[in-house]
Amino acid sequence: MKQDKRILTFTLHLLGRFMIFFAILLLIGFALQSKMNDSLNREVEKFSTHQGEMLAFVYHNLLQTEIAELSKTATLIAAEKITPANGVQSISDKGQLGGLLDINGQSIWGVALPAEAKLQCARTLQGEPNWRYYKDVGLVVMVPVYQGTTVRYVLCKLHTDSSLRDKSSPFQFADKKDEENILLYDTRTQQVVVPFENYTSSPFYDADKDSPLGLDQLLSKLDNAQEAAIFDPKINADYVLYASPIPDTNFIAIGYREWRSVVTGITNIHLIVLWVFGLLVVLFCVFILYAFTNQVAAEESTALREARDEALRANQAKSDFLAHMSHEIRTPLNAILGMNEMIMREASGKLKKYAFNIKSAGETLLSIINDILDFSKIESGKMEIVPVSYSLSSVLNDVYNMVHYKAGQKGLAFHMNVDPDIPDALIGDEVRLRQVVVNILNNAVKYTPKGSVTFTVKSQGTAENDTLELEFITQDTGIGIREEDKEKLFAKFQRLDIEKNRNIEGTGLGLAITVKLTEMMQGSISVDSIYGEGSTFTIRIPQQVEKYDPIGDFNTRIEAALKEEENYQESFTAPQANILVVDDNDMNLTVVESLLEKTRIHIHTSSYGKDCLQMIEDNHYDIVFLDHMMPEMDGIETLQRAKNLINSKCKDTPFIALTANAVAGVREMFLAKGFNDYLSKPVDGKTLERMVQKYLPPEKIEAAGEKSAEATTESTPAETPSPADQQIDLPTAMQYCGNNEDMQKKFLTIFVSRREAVTKQLENDLNTDNINDYTTHVHALKSTALSIGGIKLSEAAKALEMAGHAYCDGPEEEKADNLQYIKEHHGEAMELYAKLADEAQSRFGIS
Repeated sequence: MKQDKRILTFTLHLLGRFMIFFAILLLIGFALQSKMNDSLNREVEKFSTHQGEMLAFVYHNLLQTEIAELSKTATLIAAEKITPANGVQSISDKGQLGGLLDINGQSIWGVALPAEAKLQCARTLQGEPNWRYYKDVGLVVMVPVYQGTTVRYVLCKLHTDSSLRDKSSPFQFADKKDEENILLYDTRTQQVVVPFENYTSSPFYDADKDSPLGLDQLLSKLDNAQEAAIFDPKINADYVLYASPIPDTNFIAIGYREWRSVVTGITNIHLIVLWVFGLLVVLFCVFILYAFTNQVAAEESTALREARDEALRANQAKSDFLAHMSHEIRTPLNAILGMNEMIMREASGKLKKYAFNIKSAGETLLSIINDILDFSKIESGKMEIVPVSYSLSSVLNDVYNMVHYKAGQKGLAFHMNVDPDIPDALIGDEVRLRQVVVNILNNAVKYTPKGSVTFTVKSQGTAENDTLELEFITQDTGIGIREEDKEKLFAKFQRLDIEKNRNIEGTGLGLAITVKLTEMMQGSISVDSIYGEGSTFTIRIPQQVEKYDPIGDFNTRIEAALKEEENYQESFTAPQANILVVDDNDMNLTVVESLLEKTRIHIHTSSYGKDCLQMIEDNHYDIVFLDHMMPEMDGIETLQRAKNLINSKCKDTPFIALTANAVAGVREMFLAKGFNDYLSKPVDGKTLERMVQKYLPPEKIEAAGEKSAEATTESTPAETPSPADQQIDLPTAMQYCGNNEDMQKKFLTIFVSRREAVTKQLENDLNTDNINDYTTHVHALKSTALSIGGIKLSEAAKALEMAGHAYCDGPEEEKADNLQYIKEHHGEAMELYAKLADEAQSRFGIS
């Protein structure tokens, strides 16, 4: 009994002491919590004061930018480079109304302002650009327009109340955080100029005073300081209020930021004081560490975001570069390969052989371009494997034609051994299969200084489930590969043994692309090499069998294919068909017309989108080929407008895009925009015929008939001016037209005949400061001038084009210099154009 009593007494004493200790800790905790909250609130106010400074700085920059843009327009009006009406129109937009006032504040052009705006106008007449807000009207900025040293007019711009509340307004912070609300307040009119979304229904709207919450307290603090911040639970227990005046205006920026977004993790602090006092110190240290970690994390997040943005900009720059280079190189290649194909169709003997060599070299150049573009597609994940029915013998024939010529140039023996029992009719991606094989063979030829390259094709095992595995073996007697370099062999942009191979051309992408494509086709690639003796590459790719007819004697097939190549015969005729080709480059139009000439199709052409719309409204066409990049109205916009024409006679006509850009995703982009198909430049004659035959109505297609003999005319030698005055470089011109003198004269005639129209268009673009269209038109002049041998004119146009690109896309501070360059050198280019036209008449008899 006594024992139990002692236990009870001990327990009560222990409990009493615990309660006293707990009470003391609780008091300490409440005191600590109060001190911490006061300290944190002061820090929150300091932080928010800084936020107010930054917010005022941002608004000030926005307002100054508006004044600067308006001042530029005022300067143009003062210099009479644009009319006042055009100046007012240029600054007007949806919700943003421009106007020109006289010295009495009366509207001359554009928006009319309320009577009280005269005071603002009078101040502006003293030479001071300024801002004012007018209730139920909007925000007005005014700048003076000088006439000499005297202010003659006042240029103004009104941001209406509705536009200020729109999310697209430059004064709205679309990327602000959800825990922050920002508005712009006018102390002169005591009105909110730019409210945040749902301002009047938010807890920060004081309905009794019709003003922002806490305005009086903020204004009172601003009387004694440049910035102010308040955290007062009586005003709002969850938000910090801050404000800062905007220099040179009557406006102040006011913000409401959630308290917890500034200081996080400090909740229910009274629970912490239940621990011993020593743990409170530890927890305080943890808090400091936590706050520090948050700051570091925020800085790291900013750095990562900047790095991401930089990576995105770099990737976009790469894509833009690839698209630009694709267009720049493919446009002249289109003329070269297209005209060369016409030579191959008509020529014979040595001329036929020379044309065939041009074709091989051109296709090699095209393959280098495609390597770079294909790698871009693979990196972006947009490369696709497209299985189709194909003839293996046709693929191997193309491979032979591409590689045999290169090997012969280096004095190498090229042997091709094909198993005659392999089925010829297969199903797979013949384009990628051909690319893989050609890449390996070109690599073997490239790194074999002497000896031979042997290419063996056979099938591995027997066909099961209509599938077989093709095996391509490439053996060379080249330089071989070191053992330690084999791991780097298939790396992108990697060149091995640089010192020995420094004179060998290449991008270093071929093998990397080959490996990726082989893997995408479920195949494999291996290499066996002895340094100094040679290498053997083995590629295995599974393919489906369509028919089991064997390929037979491949050498016989090569001879047959060459004979077929030598005796071109159009695949069909369609004398009742009508097609329209739209391209701003006359050479491209000539290429398409020439390639389809013997199909007897009626070909109509147009150089501009607007002409195309008129033609399809007046006439029916079975197919419309539409170039992508054209001035004024590009191919995509032209297509969209064509689809919306009510009276169009081409409602069901297929539209096919013509493009020199072959970057990743271009096919999907054109199909998504409404095109039925697309054709990549340089245009191949057979591909063009297949495309036309695919989309022509079947009833208009006839079997190919006998070709009619065409009369040829002998050209008369022309008088050649002195080399110093010569504008047309004949070797360059003949290179671009496949050494066909009639074709060269045809190109030259087209070029000279368009001189007046081209000159007028360029001068119109320059006089209206439409540098974007000017750059597009001078780009076309550069390409076509080079195609007819006008090297000097082409170089002058190229310099103008580069200045135009720099003006449109370059730094703002360099725009004036680039525009000045264009205006100073435009006349020189036009003089070269005139000299070239005169020479064409005197030297070649072109009228």
